[in-house]
Amino acid sequence: MAVEHQRWQPKLRLETASGAVKMADSVLPQLPEDAGARSSLRPFHFSIPLDQSLPGRCYKLYDESNPGFRAPFCLPPLAGRLCRRLAPPNATSAAVPALWSVLQPFRSIGVPPSKWEAHLRATAARVNNYVNHVLGMGGQGVLLYADAMTRVALEHVSVLEPLTARGRLVWVSWPFPERSPLSYAYDMALVASHALLALGPCGTNLALLVGDVDEYLYNPFGRAWPELHSCLRETGGPDVSVNLLRRVDVASSVLSPSQEAAWWSFGARTMERHPIFAYNRLAKYPHRAELSKMVALPSQRVVSTFVHEGYPLHGRTMYANASCGFLLHVKNYWVPRVNASEEHYTPFRLHLPWGALTKQAGARASVQVRQPGADGAGAAGSSSTEPGASSGSTSASGGVEGAAEARDKGAGPGLGLGQEAMGQDGAMAVEGTTAEDEEAAGEFVQERTEAMDRRQRMAGKNVRTQGKARKQQRRWEEDDGVDSY
Repeated sequence: MAVEHQRWQPKLRLETASGAVKMADSVLPQLPEDAGARSSLRPFHFSIPLDQSLPGRCYKLYDESNPGFRAPFCLPPLAGRLCRRLAPPNATSAAVPALWSVLQPFRSIGVPPSKWEAHLRATAARVNNYVNHVLGMGGQGVLLYADAMTRVALEHVSVLEPLTARGRLVWVSWPFPERSPLSYAYDMALVASHALLALGPCGTNLALLVGDVDEYLYNPFGRAWPELHSCLRETGGPDVSVNLLRRVDVASSVLSPSQEAAWWSFGARTMERHPIFAYNRLAKYPHRAELSKMVALPSQRVVSTFVHEGYPLHGRTMYANASCGFLLHVKNYWVPRVNASEEHYTPFRLHLPWGALTKQAGARASVQVRQPGADGAGAAGSSSTEPGASSGSTSASGGVEGAAEARDKGAGPGLGLGQEAMGQDGAMAVEGTTAEDEEAAGEFVQERTEAMDRRQRMAGKNVRTQGKARKQQRRWEEDDGVDSY
């Protein structure tokens, strides 16, 4: 790049086959008067209207600061096959779009060669756990961006091969390195922008969850994506292009914070043994609203994306109702960062559409979002699922129906972690954990920990065996007078 990226103000030009040149227009004037939308940290977005004055379908794009470098391309982009693969027309619609999640690259900078194999196994397990959760929640799969080295290595890990073969794990080549000083934040911004732009031609029957590998989509009643999305449409309206999901930290009473990173680095053999089931503590307060993550419709041209949100040029943005869904954020996923103290966390039981442990739930589970009044008390609403209820017998008070009624009356989103209903003072609590739940969770963790220990001991033996083999090889090379590199 001829100009440092911190100072670069691109002036893009489009050149036709006849030599005519047309300027690209920035989309910034179309965005709301929000300082964040115009931050220099956010990727640039441009539009170039095409009409009969620009004949042909192939062009060259260049920037005035570096006119010698011109990128050729042709229209329309060949997106039809990809769109049919991600969102089959006979199985999806605007009312029930296919849900895909996008993940930024897993960087391997600084991993020593001796730990490369273990790093790959752990990364593959984390990807496997995440993809299976997305599928269990009714999603179609995950778009995983990866550099060439990581992709080649991970594609052949046995735990990921079936997901790739079934088309549930789609690899997207990403040759770009991390950028300083924000590293992974730049990765997420550029990857999200790329995915949202590339999938725009797929139409309104595709939705994209822009999150992270330590954030798990969740519905408090154990509902899968189709019902979750219907709830979002019911409470937010059909014209919402970006739903912002609040993040709520989860922790475990049966795992120490120092154990959690290793816990996620081993893949579950069955869905019922998924690592998420070890988590039975929910933070009483969600993350701040501006730290949400989004489910967006790429067809509505979502631009100026960074880590936590983007801005749709068509439609509007809405904070998702908590009774519809939010994200479980595993705070200690990578390193110990917090303890599950009673002061900040409350017991809760997971309700997942695919878990056997969910089916065994015997206590009444409820989600409550409290909005303090003048006296610090009061509740915005609550919703619950009775123990023996089927998927069609959910009882709600101030839930989907209440929120829709409140919206119609202009009273905000009702129950939920919405902007009006819940700010930094709103509290969230999930009740229903029993002593039997604690015992079952403890047994589950014990079984899985023992299996992890056995695998770690076996891996240690393999490392020692490999070390002995390398030493023997060096001795042979020295005896033969061969230099060892």
